[in-house]
Amino acid sequence: MNIASAIQALRSRWELRILSEISQILVKPFTEEFAPGTLYQKAVDALVDSATPFKACVLRIGQGPERLDIVARSGNSITWEKRIDDSAGGVDGFAMRVYASSERIVVERIESRQAEFKNHDWIVENDLKSYACLPVKLVNRVLGTLSVFTGYEHKFDAGDFYFLDNIAFLIATVLESVRVVDELRIAREDLAKERDLNLGSAHEAGYSLSEADLHQYKLILQHLLGQFRQADSMSPGRIARVMREQTVVIQNALTKIDQDLHRTEHGRVDVNAVIKKILTYFSKETKGTNIKFTRELGELPEIEANELEIKDVILNLVSNAVKAVQKAARKEGEIRVQTKIVDVEDIEYIELIFTDNGTGIRNEDKERVFHKGYSSYEGGTGMGLFITRRIVDKYGGKLYFTSTLGKSTEFFIRLPLNRLRWEEGSE
Repeated sequence: MNIASAIQALRSRWELRILSEISQILVKPFTEEFAPGTLYQKAVDALVDSATPFKACVLRIGQGPERLDIVARSGNSITWEKRIDDSAGGVDGFAMRVYASSERIVVERIESRQAEFKNHDWIVENDLKSYACLPVKLVNRVLGTLSVFTGYEHKFDAGDFYFLDNIAFLIATVLESVRVVDELRIAREDLAKERDLNLGSAHEAGYSLSEADLHQYKLILQHLLGQFRQADSMSPGRIARVMREQTVVIQNALTKIDQDLHRTEHGRVDVNAVIKKILTYFSKETKGTNIKFTRELGELPEIEANELEIKDVILNLVSNAVKAVQKAARKEGEIRVQTKIVDVEDIEYIELIFTDNGTGIRNEDKERVFHKGYSSYEGGTGMGLFITRRIVDKYGGKLYFTSTLGKSTEFFIRLPLNRLRWEEGSE
């Protein structure tokens, strides 16, 4: 092997290592305490490595069409005192041009264009010689910019661009995961607030958000997996191999979450007892109002299920009924819960019926009731019925409703008894 071949082989190894390190970061939000700042910093620290030609790195995120915020920076033997980092809007013209155009800019000899750099004093102090700024983007959507500086005049070649473009893509995927997780965190917080407003102590009603959280994290990982598969199909050579490796990593994370979802304990559940407990709680919470709770509970066998999930379903439907009656401002509000065994086409079901004389549901809203994010109540998160349907589907059941605007709404749940009936010795 000649010297050129040895250098190329070494370069391939460190490129693969750094690409792998940064892509591994993608799974961290789902396995460790989530800290966006830490993710950004780890990404740029991995790029400014002793094996790379890069001496300094600056990562910016777009906050609108004319603003870039610096979220992380890293360097080898770099002093930052003279650098002007006006994250509120003023950045050097190169980064802003890249952000607007989605095209990279390369300056192989900074000295020849030094006046164009806002931070020329900092550049001189740290003896930086070459510069490249790349768009951080997913498909055609630019999320920010990645700037790298070298300590010697560096002629960027096709291999450099190949490597840096894929680094920028991986960082874009990190940024996208941050955005999605932040949105889900807000949704969970809103959901928790909504529960607190309607239920007081969630522990009293036995409500848990853990299952919903796991489902949401699974959706995020599936989203990221799709991004990796897209990159795998578009990228040849070394990055394709790295993408395939990281697809396996993310698929393993998905498998672990599935295992967590199914690890939740199943046991014997008395559906009527759960209904009694939840109705008793709501009766206390609405004491002094004009809402009357009635129950017509038929004789039901115990079923084998996750009691927290059954509570989630009943809790969501009763909570929605309460809000509908309160919104209608009836002189006499009524919420009725019925249970019975029904036979449909020779299949036995446990049937639960939740009836209220609230506002009813508009015809144009009926198709959206179970969609994630849909809510007809001010401040609602639109997660309750979405989660309820997922749980009912999980048990092979059916969830549907009838409603007359301005009069009443009935929700029906049917759970297949032959599948869920508790048998002695099941534990």
